[in-house]
Amino acid sequence: MSMIGNTLLNEIVNSRKIYDTAQILTELHKLVVISLRQDESENNDGMDVCFCRIDKYSDKTIVNFTGAKRPLLVYKEGYSEIETIKGNSKSIGGTQRKFNIEEFTTEQITFDNTGAIYLSSDGYTDQNNSNRDKFSTNQLKELIFNSIKKTMHEQGEIYNLAIENWKNKEEQRDDITLIGIKIKNEL
Repeated sequence: MSMIGNTLLNEIVNSRKIYDTAQILTELHKLVVISLRQDESENNDGMDVCFCRIDKYSDKTIVNFTGAKRPLLVYKEGYSEIETIKGNSKSIGGTQRKFNIEEFTTEQITFDNTGAIYLSSDGYTDQNNSNRDKFSTNQLKELIFNSIKKTMHEQGEIYNLAIENWKNKEEQRDDITLIGIKIKNEL
């Protein structure tokens, strides 16, 4: 699915010149359904996507976010918590294609100062420990907030160690992807 998604995203953005994040995911959904012949087969493959476009201006940065069953985690300098920007409850392709007519929407987050955004697959928060407890979004948000002053490299080491300690000897159940992007505005 990742290779199909990447190929289709390149077509949508680079060839068709579509830059609105909601429209990109709408087109991606349509093309996945067509590519996998999901309207005429039993193929129910789908994917969840956390998708951003970052526009940098001289005095601010605007992040345009659209999520297909994935949230965006946001930190703004001076705030006392990590904000969760929920995505839409619709995925790309998959079983819900015939029943879910929800439209994708774009959320705009404006950064006047420094901050960071975090995009992730569900593999990190859904990873279970030996008690079958999930790592959880709340635990991830706390981990991010407590390490926010560190470099992205240092944060990466903290997140890797945290998930390894969490799962201990349990098998990894899914792909684990966590991407952090620092936002810095200089006047």
